[in-house]
Amino acid sequence: MRRPLAVERLERLIGQMRQYFPDAWGRNYEPLIDQLTLPDDDDRHILALAIHYEADYIVTQNTKDFPRPTTTTYGIVALTVDEFISLLSATNPSLIVRAAEAHRVSLTRNPLMPEQYLEELGRHSELERTTAFLRSAGFLDLERPVVANPRS
Repeated sequence: MRRPLAVERLERLIGQMRQYFPDAWGRNYEPLIDQLTLPDDDDRHILALAIHYEADYIVTQNTKDFPRPTTTTYGIVALTVDEFISLLSATNPSLIVRAAEAHRVSLTRNPLMPEQYLEELGRHSELERTTAFLRSAGFLDLERPVVANPRS
């Protein structure tokens, strides 16, 4: 079970989210909430946001609270992180490999070599397919890190 985040850390995280994803904060979706029925009433705002912004997917490890008969009515499917990454890797495998490498390289506090990175991912059962995909797609064979914004 996860430990609760300290208030200061939570505020910092929210601040970073607002800074890096300013358009991700929904507006005008609230009227939909009361019209929705889900196993957990506290999740209705998520489905309301997805409907309002015409999302195709809700990515969550909690798919049981977003039953397909309800979400598909709105053209939305709830997927786990592993399922979503699998879907993306089927259409653009190099994007997923590059994104994983960029993430690995960004881990400056506790840097990991490629094999260590895959071992760490593999410890999370909810990322089993992602880890297998990265191994089969040549993640360990990359020669240099991905640079997000290369300088000319």
